[in-house]
Amino acid sequence: MELTYQSYHSIVEWLKMRLPCAYRYEHFGSTAIPIAGKGVVDIACLYPAGDNSISYKQSQVDQALSALTAFGCEWHHAKDLFKPHRPRVDIGVLIEHGDALFVNEQTAQINVYIHLIEAYSAEHLKQRYFRQRLLLSPALCVQYIQYKAQLIEQGHTEHQVYGEAKGRFVKQVLQHFSTGVTPFENHTKYRNSYE
Repeated sequence: MELTYQSYHSIVEWLKMRLPCAYRYEHFGSTAIPIAGKGVVDIACLYPAGDNSISYKQSQVDQALSALTAFGCEWHHAKDLFKPHRPRVDIGVLIEHGDALFVNEQTAQINVYIHLIEAYSAEHLKQRYFRQRLLLSPALCVQYIQYKAQLIEQGHTEHQVYGEAKGRFVKQVLQHFSTGVTPFENHTKYRNSYE
């Protein structure tokens, strides 16, 4: 089920006030841009940057997983798609028609994917870069919408196949990415909305 952009944003803000407070959270993916997608909310759960060793990452992830599962999140059913030190947990959020935040929406359960990622790692910065590039470029956003529509028309609807095909567009956008260059960092309108 597709909601309005504001409804997705409200879900993220509602969750951020309730998820374990030891971590930072950032909204990314189609619902953060916003463009049509699977209607799934993707959130990065950011643990502190460390010495870049796998043992450090795993230690931080284990602590975060304990807190998130206690909150009610569940392991992603296809664990083999994610590295042990970079897992995903899922939770459903029930929105009800008539609620003050969702007055124009029908009652539905929205799936939320929470990705455990090291803060300021290359993956984190690439997610942020891609999101901001599309937020700041309506033309690029339209290209992405058209590209995704073409994939569906071509029958690329299986989750993993669709994700890999979509990744080709993402890689093109990230060609200009550099961990030392963030051309959107002065755009406080967008930065303050998500961090």
